[in-house]
Amino acid sequence: MTKSKSKRKTKPRPSRAKSTKPKTKRGNYKGPRPARNYAKLDEQWLASTLSMAAFCRLHKMANETGRQNLTSVKKKNSIIKSAMEKVPDFVENLKKDMAKSEAKLYVSALRLVRQATERILLDATGAFVELPGRMHPRESGSIALAAGKQLISVSAELQGIPDEKDAYSWPIDRGFSPFSYQRDFIHDTPSSIALETGETVFIFAFVGGVGSGKTYCGAQKAGKLADLNRGCMGMILAPTYKMLEDSTKPAFFKAIAEKGLSYNYKKSENSILLFGDTRIIFRSMDEPAHLAGPDVAWAWIDEGLLVNSREAFDIINARIRGDEKPEKALILTSTPDGLTWGYDVLVSDADQNKVRMYKARTQDNPVLGDYYDRLLSSYDPKYAKQQLDAMFLNVHAGLAYESFSEVDSVFDPRSIDRLPGMPLDLQCDFNVAPMCWNVSQDHKQNGDVFTYVFDEIHLEGSSTQRAIGEFIERYRGHNGGVRVYGDATGRSRSTKATRSDYEIIEQELKKAGMRPDIYVGRSNPRVADSVNSLNARLENAKGDRRLFINRDLKYTIRDFQRTSWIPNSRQLDKSNKEQTHHTDAIRYRAQYEWPIFGIETYALNGR
Repeated sequence: MTKSKSKRKTKPRPSRAKSTKPKTKRGNYKGPRPARNYAKLDEQWLASTLSMAAFCRLHKMANETGRQNLTSVKKKNSIIKSAMEKVPDFVENLKKDMAKSEAKLYVSALRLVRQATERILLDATGAFVELPGRMHPRESGSIALAAGKQLISVSAELQGIPDEKDAYSWPIDRGFSPFSYQRDFIHDTPSSIALETGETVFIFAFVGGVGSGKTYCGAQKAGKLADLNRGCMGMILAPTYKMLEDSTKPAFFKAIAEKGLSYNYKKSENSILLFGDTRIIFRSMDEPAHLAGPDVAWAWIDEGLLVNSREAFDIINARIRGDEKPEKALILTSTPDGLTWGYDVLVSDADQNKVRMYKARTQDNPVLGDYYDRLLSSYDPKYAKQQLDAMFLNVHAGLAYESFSEVDSVFDPRSIDRLPGMPLDLQCDFNVAPMCWNVSQDHKQNGDVFTYVFDEIHLEGSSTQRAIGEFIERYRGHNGGVRVYGDATGRSRSTKATRSDYEIIEQELKKAGMRPDIYVGRSNPRVADSVNSLNARLENAKGDRRLFINRDLKYTIRDFQRTSWIPNSRQLDKSNKEQTHHTDAIRYRAQYEWPIFGIETYALNGR
């Protein structure tokens, strides 16, 4: 009797959704394949040591597809052979050029370098083909990569050499079309002037107004002198490191880019290699002792008249020497800055210093739009003549506030009402004897803002606590808020006080319910800049007046009438301890609200 076999119970399999993808007989995907980048694959194929069949398997494509879209094996071998034949000649030429000079390399050598760089792995692979026996692909790839890195390192040192003959110079008209008033300055050279007039010129000075394109024209002329003095060092300078980095260097690099040239920049030396054989170094003039060094064929000083002393200029002037230099010259581009050493060099002793000066006004630049009119509204008449018309004037001499008029700059307090809903402006100068504060208010009329200084607080032997108490007593109940301006030194605390001057002012005003806002910078502005700002509010170059003083404020008006400059300096004469404090308080606000900066702050590139 046979036993019957028991049936094993199985769990039913879950149903699967049927795929909608088209399938072949074997069930493989038959849809559209992603597009291949055959150009990139061909580059990889030329650089590989694999056979055609192995390469196709690696990239999952049929052999027939590879033969149709990739370079043939025969052609690949011929390319490798041709490349390898050039390498020995390239190496020999490179050694010869390097033996002559590290910097002086021929254009032909660069072309070979670039050809070799483009085929780094290809050239290395060609050498492996001739090796006896077989080499593991991983080992050959490591050697090829190491060889490639060395070749890249060599070519990086030669980036300053162009690969075309027509780019092996400074094409002056490429990428730049100078205006008529700029053209002579850019094109004139010592040899061309000597040929035309028999005159010897060493200093080429472009003295122009703000926005006349001085810096960019200087960059163009510097590039031309670098081309004319090939193989000789040149130098580009600015009064401060910040000006050098923000304005002068970017203008020169922009000029190089417009010419279609390349260069090798060495950050550690702050220099570039242009044309492959011409080194140009960048320096600031705030440390004259650091400017001594090797001779140069030419130098460009941007905004050179802003340098405080003549020492740095004389050092640069002495470095430009050597009869073998073809076109020795010193370029100076700047806006006038008073009757300083620059005036002596360029004007008083022009013949002795062999100077040719080119002048331009701001309004000569036709692409500035309303820029010129805006500057006229911001500058006082005397400052505008210097900054816009490029006139040499002693701006910082005599009376400091020449725009103040005893007739046109004062008002009758009975004719101007204080606006209850508008903020009061409290301007502070923290002088102990006397403590001098002023109170003003802005009135808007016909879209413009006019400032009326209608009160002064003048306390002998006083303190901040007492002065703010006096202000609160006079203006308690004013509901428009208080804006506080003044001396930045009032932010700091002393060993004798736990609160700064502005902390005292803010806390006392809050107690009185007067809603204070503090508008004080981290440091005080330059005296010359703030005085210019205040003068422009008293009267700008268009004749407009926007700042008026209550005729009854005797101490404030006395300051405007008597404050003067220390001769041959940019500092106010404070020998009289009773004067300058009220105008100091007002000029702090003028610079904060209506600033006029010196040219070094603008960092203009011109055109």
